[in-house]
Amino acid sequence: MENFVFPSFNGALATVDKNESLATIDRKGNIKLASKRGRREAIPHPKIWFLRGIEYLIFGTYFFFLAQKRAYGAKGQISKGTAKISSSLNIRESYVFSSIVFLSALIVSFFVLGFLPSELGFLASSASASAFVRKLTIALFKIFFILLIMAGLKYLSPLKQLFKFNDASAKSANSNYLGFMLFSLLTANFVICLVGAPVSPWLKPLINLSFLILSFSVCYEIMYVVEHTALKPIRVITLYFVTYPSSKTERDLTATALTEGSLMKNPKREEIKVLPENSLAFSYVYSYVKDELASAGIEDRSEADWLIAGALEKKRGDLRLLTSIDKNVFKNIKAVVERRKKGEPLTKIFGKADFYGIMLKVNEFVLSPRFETELLVDEALKLIGKAKAKVLDLGTGSGAIAIAIAKNSSAKVTAIDISSNALDVARENALSADVKINFLQGDMFSPLKKEKFDYIISNPPYIKSNLIDKLDKEVKDYDPRLALDGGEDGLEYYKKIVMKAPDFLAKNGKILLEIGYDQAKDIKKLFSKQKFNVRILKDYNDLDRIVIAERKEYVRKDKKDKRKV
Repeated sequence: MENFVFPSFNGALATVDKNESLATIDRKGNIKLASKRGRREAIPHPKIWFLRGIEYLIFGTYFFFLAQKRAYGAKGQISKGTAKISSSLNIRESYVFSSIVFLSALIVSFFVLGFLPSELGFLASSASASAFVRKLTIALFKIFFILLIMAGLKYLSPLKQLFKFNDASAKSANSNYLGFMLFSLLTANFVICLVGAPVSPWLKPLINLSFLILSFSVCYEIMYVVEHTALKPIRVITLYFVTYPSSKTERDLTATALTEGSLMKNPKREEIKVLPENSLAFSYVYSYVKDELASAGIEDRSEADWLIAGALEKKRGDLRLLTSIDKNVFKNIKAVVERRKKGEPLTKIFGKADFYGIMLKVNEFVLSPRFETELLVDEALKLIGKAKAKVLDLGTGSGAIAIAIAKNSSAKVTAIDISSNALDVARENALSADVKINFLQGDMFSPLKKEKFDYIISNPPYIKSNLIDKLDKEVKDYDPRLALDGGEDGLEYYKKIVMKAPDFLAKNGKILLEIGYDQAKDIKKLFSKQKFNVRILKDYNDLDRIVIAERKEYVRKDKKDKRKV
């Protein structure tokens, strides 16, 4: 998924392009800061009151929809419906989706925000009511319907990710673009309804447009004051309607994008005009790495960033500050490039992987933790909350899941793995993360006696045995087969968990599992036979990825319980 930053209330607009080169070198050896096609520089806000609200609207809308286009484009498919229409009409999915949204907005605007409020306003106000009271009633109905629509939109699957990233940007980048739009539209509609006067049909749109522009200006200034004073907590009023709870992963993505956005130029970098002795221009090194990886079929340009950052032992965002690379360091980078070209993953090259904000050691004895597994941890932490729960992590490997839960909750965690080598890595990672975990060696539940756990969590092997040799080289050749092979049907470990877990599950306990994208139906059947209720959650690519199972007799019968399936 592309990194991006929404415009924020800190006096600058953010950039979104993570792939641009940082510098070029001319024939004289002088460095010039480059701006490749697609790069967007930070744009400072004008200090003139009210004008900055209009600028925020224009550039904010541009960046916002650019970010959404990239986010949906990375997923490859916006929805099944738009995919079918796109295929049948031979039109891009993004165009189909935009057209559907536009037409839906027109229908909603005419009926829900035009005809319906007016009719209800006349019905709700008495015949003797003044024109002002009638207009006020209509305005209140309009506000009610707008808020009702916004409250419902965030639960629609195609739009949920949009609201999640707005929540993440509000928390990580001090931005609330959707809140700004909602507040401005509510204000504009309210004012237009109250001051509406019988004028020429040709003049009315211009008057309404003027009120709309004025509303954006005034609302920006109000939100600016709220963001920079003790009034900030009241923004929860708009945040409720324009956000959906984001995960730590989504907040980290936004925070990383903010770092990479280069909102402030580094003056020291601009002072460098000539390359230091025995060094190469960073742009040359970057281009070399990118081209070499591309020659090996590794097209993801972010790989070049991570590879260079890893070789330099720097954060990816720090690369923007570099203008040159020492030639001896470049030799190390070239060696890393050659290993990557042969298929060795970066995590195994550098012997470490970032999981849930925790740097973990990885080697040939453990599976490199995947990005999707952070979603499993997210769901577990939501359920655990502040409770001192007992958690069991089956097949812990590097200890990623167990350590992330222990680090971010008050849970007492036990972790089991059949491999003594894997447990050595997990213990080292737990020590480094400064968390206490009870590690046990054995096959699945075998080391346990009569313990009961509130949550049993696992990312078990789920690849069918005959498909392992068809996996990408960096997986089949560098991850342990023991952590991949799920048996003939890929369900071997899920069957064991379904049969044995009830013996170790506390009352009201839950089971959380990561699954293969095509296994939800089969796993649901397994759990249903053992009288479990099952929820299936999707990952960022809209694929089935997480199972949450709970014994039926413990599921609340309250119809309002949204967690029940």
